[in-house]
Amino acid sequence: MAKATTVIRKIEVSPEEQRNRELKELEDSIVNNRRAIIDSIHLIQRIHEKGILHIVESMLGQSDKILDRVLLSMEHPEVTGSIKNSFLLLEVLGKIDLKEWEPMIDKINTALTRMVEVQQSDKEKKEVTMLSMLRDSEVREGMSILLAFVKGLGSSKGKEKEEIVKQNLGTRKFNKNWLFFIGGAAVMSIPLFLKRK
Repeated sequence: MAKATTVIRKIEVSPEEQRNRELKELEDSIVNNRRAIIDSIHLIQRIHEKGILHIVESMLGQSDKILDRVLLSMEHPEVTGSIKNSFLLLEVLGKIDLKEWEPMIDKINTALTRMVEVQQSDKEKKEVTMLSMLRDSEVREGMSILLAFVKGLGSSKGKEKEEIVKQNLGTRKFNKNWLFFIGGAAVMSIPLFLKRK
């Protein structure tokens, strides 16, 4: 009967043989990724020609001074406020459902196109157009959308969000009377703006 193996000996690989294996692996890797390596070299060459490598090198050399300058600029209240505002803006953008807004965006684009057409028309034609616009069903629909927008600004759902805005803004006060004023002024200024042009 055969004896059990009690000692396991590792096969010793000479350093020269190990080096040859590693060189063979590296050579195979270069051959297999030849196109990517050539493209990378071309990219690095373009970056070098534009002087970007020198800029990065000098920035790394002066990294402590640059970091100090960035940290000093971060201490200003305007900078911290803008960072907070950017986070709030990103949060708002995340809540917007663009599929719901798509018809409204199309209507806004159409409205802007028509506004340009009216600006390019004759003055007498503009005055006649102003009177006829008030009877136009599309104008009435647009005014009803603007009025719904102004009504939405004063809705009770806005009061819950108003509390959240008060908490986010801290000591600043949220006055909805300004929103009514701005919305009303926007609605009333549209005919004046069109007539003036």
